[in-house]
Amino acid sequence: KIQNENDISEFENAFHQISSLYVADGHHRLASSVLISQSSSVYASQFCMSYLVPSSVIRPKSFYRIIDLSHLLTTASILQNLSLSFFVSQKTSYEEPKDKSFFSLYMDSKWYTIQYKYDTSLSSIELLIEHFVRPILKLDNLQNNPRITYGYSETPNISIEQKINR
Repeated sequence: KIQNENDISEFENAFHQISSLYVADGHHRLASSVLISQSSSVYASQFCMSYLVPSSVIRPKSFYRIIDLSHLLTTASILQNLSLSFFVSQKTSYEEPKDKSFFSLYMDSKWYTIQYKYDTSLSSIELLIEHFVRPILKLDNLQNNPRITYGYSETPNISIEQKINR
């Protein structure tokens, strides 16, 4: 427990230097902590534990979704709809995403990159859901949809290609 006033001031000053935080893991825990905080007058409920590390030491693994679109949409219609909000380019192989508005897509044994055309404050997942998954793929239930498979891999290109090609 930190009780020394100088130490406490030092921590407070350090936190005032941080303009924003990205919650990479534990976002559900944080969301439930906010709900408890908003519904309780107990002082202790206004806080939650966290572990903060600088982004320079974080090496996230690639996270992907495989969505079964068999007999629902053609590749041509998906690409046409995507081009309204995204720059779409066919590639010869997988490309690692460059930023939160850049994604790789594998369909019909071909790789594509899609990059959102506009400035946005949305996170990468919010961007995909709001501008691709819901309006183009017409999927709303993303949590328990049997057509969606989630995964992560050190080599997402190989994992994705093998699973989709099967």
